[in-house]
Amino acid sequence: MATWTGSRSLPGDDSVIRVAMVCTATSIIKRAVTKIAVLPIDSHKFGTIPLPSGDKDNSFDRLDDLLRRFWEVESCVEPITHATKEELDCEAHFTKHFIRSPAGDYSVRFPAKLNLKLLGESYQQAYRRFLSLERKLDRRPALKAQYAAFIKEYFDLGHMSTVAGCRFFLPHHCVIKEDSSTTKLRVVFDGSAGSSSGYSFNDVLMAGLVIQHTLFQILIRFRSYPTAITGDICKMYRCVKDKLQVFQLDTVTYGTKPASFLAVRAMHQLSRDEYSSFPLGAEVIQRDFYVDNLISGAQTVDEVMM
Repeated sequence: MATWTGSRSLPGDDSVIRVAMVCTATSIIKRAVTKIAVLPIDSHKFGTIPLPSGDKDNSFDRLDDLLRRFWEVESCVEPITHATKEELDCEAHFTKHFIRSPAGDYSVRFPAKLNLKLLGESYQQAYRRFLSLERKLDRRPALKAQYAAFIKEYFDLGHMSTVAGCRFFLPHHCVIKEDSSTTKLRVVFDGSAGSSSGYSFNDVLMAGLVIQHTLFQILIRFRSYPTAITGDICKMYRCVKDKLQVFQLDTVTYGTKPASFLAVRAMHQLSRDEYSSFPLGAEVIQRDFYVDNLISGAQTVDEVMM
């Protein structure tokens, strides 16, 4: 316990005292448990059950672990994390391969870590799951109308297009969020569905770094502003590019492993590219977004409206 105290204490005398108090409490509890364990207990007289005769050291270790975890839950210290090779490779892939169109959209290839030829046949599974989904939607006309409207909007906005042939097919389903103020129904594609070779699309893709600030950091900073502003990015994942038809997805796809990284990384790239023109907005993008939600503020209303 003493070694742990030194390594986990926070800066400042008060923090050290708080840690020391936890350690002292642990020692007291250990002594109390020792005393209780050796007391002769008459279970018939007092209606109690004698303590089991187990390994006393293991009991103390479990107690230490329990108190340690309790303290760590209350800690404000951010754990030191190190990027994996895959995460660094994913960042390098984006930096090397992203392009920006004259309209301002960003485009980047999926970051593959394995050869895409490992993917087997996937049409039959996607077709069976589509028929199953169709039967489910037929029993719920209101949900079917929302689903059809979502797919139609996807197509009308140019976020997917018809294609004559395709090598790999992704099943899709809907996720409903009744408490959402913007999109109550969202169509999600199952990138983890296996192909005939046993590999799924997600199996051959890299997952990128978490490059945004933590929600805790954003909320603490948000509470410091006299004037608050919140918002979200509309269709963030789609800003990066009566007959059964096959469509090609032209934007970042919900349900694929690198989707979150690619969408957020493109947003951060925008802040870098436009920093000279919009320095304040660029800093807000880098600092005050949690996924696609803006949680920020300023000292005055005029600053917020800039």
